[in-house]
Amino acid sequence: WEIQPPQRERSPLDKMQKTRRSEASFGMTFQYKILDGAPNDNTHYGLELATLADLPEDALKEAHRVANHLAELQTRHRGHSESSKIASRRKALLRLRTQLTQAYEHSALPDKELLDYIARFQTDITKAFLYNDS
Repeated sequence: WEIQPPQRERSPLDKMQKTRRSEASFGMTFQYKILDGAPNDNTHYGLELATLADLPEDALKEAHRVANHLAELQTRHRGHSESSKIASRRKALLRLRTQLTQAYEHSALPDKELLDYIARFQTDITKAFLYNDS
C-alpha cells in the first residue's frame, strides 16, 4: 500500500506529492513515491498509521471525526475567501467605473494629461486584481 502525505493548500506550480522511504522503530517500512500532481484522495497518513498500530476503535473514530471536521473547516474557509475576492473585485470595478465617468464628464485636462491620468486607473485596477489573487 502507499501512504499519501497530508493535503494542504498548494500553488498550481507546487503540485507534487512528496515521498520517501523510512522505517519505524518497530520494524515497519513506509514507501513513498514522487509523482507529479496533487494526491487523488484525502488520505491522512497519520490515520492510516494509527490503524496499523492497532489503536482502539473509539480513538480511530474520534481521529477520523476530527480530520473530517478540519477538512470541512478548510473547505468553508476557501469558500469565504473566494467570496471575499469576488467582493473586492466588484468594489474595484465600481470604483473604476466612477473614476472613468467623472473623468469623462468633468475633466478639463489636456488630452496627454488625461491619458496619463486614465493610465493610473489601469495600473490601480491591475494591482487590485493581482494582489487580490495572491
